[in-house]
Amino acid sequence: MRLLPALVGALATSVGTLVACSGPTEPARTGLLGRWVMARESLVPSGSYEYQLTFGPDDRFAAETRLYGFYPGQRAGELAAYFRTVGAFRADGERLILAPDSLITWDRMSGVAPSRAVRAPYPDDGAGSDTRYAVRGGRLVLRYLTSPADAPDPITLEYRRRR
Repeated sequence: MRLLPALVGALATSVGTLVACSGPTEPARTGLLGRWVMARESLVPSGSYEYQLTFGPDDRFAAETRLYGFYPGQRAGELAAYFRTVGAFRADGERLILAPDSLITWDRMSGVAPSRAVRAPYPDDGAGSDTRYAVRGGRLVLRYLTSPADAPDPITLEYRRRR
């Protein structure tokens, strides 16, 4: 049993569409620093997944999808796989600019010892749309469009700060 290809596509789409352009603003950037996590969601027939975003003081980010308890015989909280996109970020007012440069994956089915596949440069065609963000208390809200060339679909994602 392999992981759902749709989850990989969803991560690539959500990270790939978080591209815009502008100049950096220090106060906006400072509010983003740290780790942000979305609530865990259930998978069918078993397991769960969560999205994490991490913004570092070195102007680097990591966007990660982590799957837990997905494979038969795994405990609910046991890591089954992850998909991590890394790159540079900038913030300008309410705009968020992500420039992914690599995709790192790990899947437990590839063996007991962790194995990683790295794709660099990042597998993205460069197409993206304007991403807006807001930090309110311990929440990060992202708003962007998916498939802007076909039929734009507005997306809103909400993360909680993880200390």
